Amino acid sequence: MIGFAGARAYPVAAGLVLLYGLFIWLDSSSLTAGAAGSADPSRRGATLAVHSMAGYAGGFVGPLMLGWILDLSGGMSTVGWGLAFLHVAVVALIGQIAFAALRPRDLAGDQPARAAATEPRGARLGTE
Repeated sequence: MIGFAGARAYPVAAGLVLLYGLFIWLDSSSLTAGAAGSADPSRRGATLAVHSMAGYAGGFVGPLMLGWILDLSGGMSTVGWGLAFLHVAVVALIGQIAFAALRPRDLAGDQPARAAATEPRGARLGTE
């Protein structure tokens, strides 16, 4: 929507870009916390290093791909910008699919209802 809206309604496109940026910033800390919490404690530093490297690599490669797609589609056109931003949506969708497929299911935090059901009454408060 951002790319296709830019030529028709610049304020709408600018607002969508700001909203997109806000959502990216909002989930950044939870993604990092999830990576740290899911890591084997003896490999937590290496896990966070790979997590950061992947994020910075995406920040480097993403704009290059966006520019490349703009060049291939004829440059500064509504279609070019639409396709360039569409690639961002496709990459995000691939990430969601990979997340759903690779999510570890044996972490304690993944099954809170089951864990709560098996605890003795009052165990969370420290009283029985």
